[in-house]
Amino acid sequence: MNLKIIYDKENKLLLRRRVAFEVAHEKSSTPKKEDLKKEIAKFLKTEENLIVMKHVYSKFGVDKSKVIIHVYEDEKLLKKLDSKKEKVKKDGKEESKK
Repeated sequence: MNLKIIYDKENKLLLRRRVAFEVAHEKSSTPKKEDLKKEIAKFLKTEENLIVMKHVYSKFGVDKSKVIIHVYEDEKLLKKLDSKKEKVKKDGKEESKK
């Protein structure tokens, strides 16, 4: 898996970076998000828990994907700005949990 940075923008107000990568995965399927996160953390020399995967774009028949991530400066800020609601099933009904 080869990584190439397309752009790297720093958002000083939110204390994070938005980074886009081109990922070449020759003759194999699109890598899993967990594997991508590990490789990107090694590439950027940062911790995995500070990276949030926003999008993974891939096209049929092409062995390249575009990955967009956010890299936060600390975990506390990440939880505040980028928390997702979890869906919990109770008795066959979905409820949102924060």
